[in-house]
Amino acid sequence: MCSSDLPSAQVLVRDAALAEAPVPRALAATLGGSSLAGSSSAGSTEADPAAAESRLLEVAQGGERVASGLAWQWISHARENAGDLAGALAAAERSAQCWEDADGPWARALLLAHVAGLHAQQGDTAAVARVGAEALEFLELLGAYDDAVQVRTVMACAALLEGRLDDAAAMVAVAAEQARRYPGLGSLIALGPAQAEVALASGRVEEGLAIYRRTADAVRSLRMPGSTSAAALTPWELFGDAVALAAHARHGGSDPSVLAAGERLRAELERRVPIIVGVREPDLDVPVLGLVLVAFGLWELLRASEPRPEAAIAVALGRRCGYPRFTPSVDWGAIVEAGDQVLPGALEGAVAQVEALDREEMLERSRVALVALAGPVSRSRD
Repeated sequence: MCSSDLPSAQVLVRDAALAEAPVPRALAATLGGSSLAGSSSAGSTEADPAAAESRLLEVAQGGERVASGLAWQWISHARENAGDLAGALAAAERSAQCWEDADGPWARALLLAHVAGLHAQQGDTAAVARVGAEALEFLELLGAYDDAVQVRTVMACAALLEGRLDDAAAMVAVAAEQARRYPGLGSLIALGPAQAEVALASGRVEEGLAIYRRTADAVRSLRMPGSTSAAALTPWELFGDAVALAAHARHGGSDPSVLAAGERLRAELERRVPIIVGVREPDLDVPVLGLVLVAFGLWELLRASEPRPEAAIAVALGRRCGYPRFTPSVDWGAIVEAGDQVLPGALEGAVAQVEALDREEMLERSRVALVALAGPVSRSRD
């Protein structure tokens, strides 16, 4: 989330010449270290997301073009983090209106990559293809291959959702080669799920699920610089385990070894539930919380012999949280179809139920559902 960071702002503006450059001035404005930021007090910090967005809106509407573009972009990221995908996309579009060719390609490239991801989260595959292609043109020109791998894998999953397996496989092959030559964090997180989904779509189910497990293991082992705590949580490790568990729920069949692997993934998520439910905004990544809910709910719905009522509610809450749905295994239409084969109409009713909740009720209900589903599961369905 975007809150005041006075030390960073002071570094940006303490050099008079640097302070006059457009981008440092814009960053100082959004970080709260110059007069561009309005009337906020010098030492204040804002943990409240609404207050932080209000402050950024002051900068966005303040008339300085570069500062406005950056502020709208940060507002977009903050809204995405809060699960407001429509609001995030609207803010990103406002940011795009601020940039000019003279600003260079970096700002436009990163914004386009962000917008492609937002379209993917909403399931708009045509927009993913269009915006992603434009983003790739800039990213590869700049040599930003880690970002390019992420965009290309999102585009590949969109192609899979459209039934274009050959196109998706070709995109993943290019992404894999770029990741091999220019390894990075984004490549590690994004490439594995795309490779797994191509394998699953090709009928190589065991291979696809194995790729998901290897990716989850690799991502889970990552640590932020300076952090050695295994109890620390990052959105990407939760993403890795959750999307892998959802894939095992959808595609695991009745193979005992695959079901056992799914149970191990579930156990990895289960041991983190006490930490997840204790996180509050602005530190809470609401879409990732949603994906964890979807994963637990799907495993219960599709793998328990007697699914608990909380399963459909959890999946519906995950949808309300704006869970990342760009991989075909967590495509909403496919989830509903699979769920209806077990409990016809349950997901539709659950969606209607959670849509009536206000935001705070939704988040609290999500925590309750997560704790409920983290308990023992009834015997897996044969």
